Amino acid sequence: MIKLLLTMMLVAGISSLHLRTSFRLRKRAVARLQQAFASSSASEGAYHVPVMLKECCDELIWKKDGIYVDCTMGGGGHTSEILHRGGKVIGIDQDPDAIAEAGTKLQAFTESGHLEMAQTNFRRIARVVQESALAKDGLVDGVIMDLGISSHQIDESTRGFAFAQD
Repeated sequence: MIKLLLTMMLVAGISSLHLRTSFRLRKRAVARLQQAFASSSASEGAYHVPVMLKECCDELIWKKDGIYVDCTMGGGGHTSEILHRGGKVIGIDQDPDAIAEAGTKLQAFTESGHLEMAQTNFRRIARVVQESALAKDGLVDGVIMDLGISSHQIDESTRGFAFAQD
C-alpha cells in the first residue's frame, strides 16, 4: 500500500512532500524523476511524456488481462502501455484535446473493445465504471492517476500555461 501511494505521489511529481520514509528512498526517487525529465526532452513533438511510465505500470499491472482505469488519460501514454501489456482500460479525461489525441492514437484498441473513453472529471469514476461495458460487475483491477500538469499544456501556448511564449 505504501509502495503504491509513493508511486502515485511520484507520478504526480510531488517529490518534496514530507514522507515518513528514509532519506535514501527519497533521494533515489528524486534521481529517478530527474532522469525521467531529462529523457523526456528526447521525445519532442509528443503530446505528453509520462514520467516513470515503466515503473508505474510494473506496479499497477498485477493481472495481465485485467481491467484498469486511467483517471488522467491525457495523450494515452499510461493507457497505451497497459493495453500493450494485455490489459483493458477505461480512460477518463475532461480535456477534449486529450480525448481526441488518445482516440486517434489508440483507435485500434477502441475498435477491438479493449478501450473505453469518457470525457469527464475523474471525480465521476464510480459512475464511469458502473456504466462501463468492460467492468461488467462494476469492479476493476487497478487505477492510475498521473496528477499534475501535462507537458502538452505547457508546450501549447493556447492552453494558458505556456510561459516560454507570449
